[in-house]
Amino acid sequence: MKKIILNILFAVIVAALSNPSFLIAQQNNEISELTAQIVNDKINIVWNIVNQEKINLIHVEIKRPGNNNWELLKRFKVKKVTSNDNQQKAVNYSYQTKVKENGVYYFRIVILDESNLEINTKEIKVGVTNLSNTKLYQNNPNPFNPSTTIPYEVLSPGFISLKVYNLAGKEVAILVDEFKQPGKYSVRFDVNDYVDISSGIYLYKLQTPTSSDIKKMIFTK
Repeated sequence: MKKIILNILFAVIVAALSNPSFLIAQQNNEISELTAQIVNDKINIVWNIVNQEKINLIHVEIKRPGNNNWELLKRFKVKKVTSNDNQQKAVNYSYQTKVKENGVYYFRIVILDESNLEINTKEIKVGVTNLSNTKLYQNNPNPFNPSTTIPYEVLSPGFISLKVYNLAGKEVAILVDEFKQPGKYSVRFDVNDYVDISSGIYLYKLQTPTSSDIKKMIFTK
């Protein structure tokens, strides 16, 4: 038994001495310099792969806020490096994705071999706090008489209010005041449903606990 083990070790040493790349091929395929940058509503992921010889595919995966499951975002075919030291050269990759809600995101880089078996993985956590949870659009028609429709969009679940004010800042109507799931909505504002509304410019405000948006509309008689 000892003789067999010694023969195997001897064969490995001979292979390494006769072919230096033999040792390099045995090294772990490394994911290095994994970084994430937030630009407005997008997250840019950048990373390097070292020792690509045995790699076939790279997966970019995401775990979204409130979800414990990994989701595949992108599948990369490995770039072929033609230099003599292609096994050691670091190759740069990047991927950009758009996010719709605030919260903590996890990104994972997974590298797979020629049999699509996982070789290595690395992940990074990104906190997003600057996104608006809603979008408010211009009412239509505008100017209007006696009614108009105000469209808006909810990007993440939460409590919202949509109110109408005159130019003095006085609240004249509450159109929405409830919890909403993500989706596109619209609400009708009819001046006949309210009292003491004269022609002029009015402001309508969409508000959440973390953001608000205001637009103006014109009521004419």
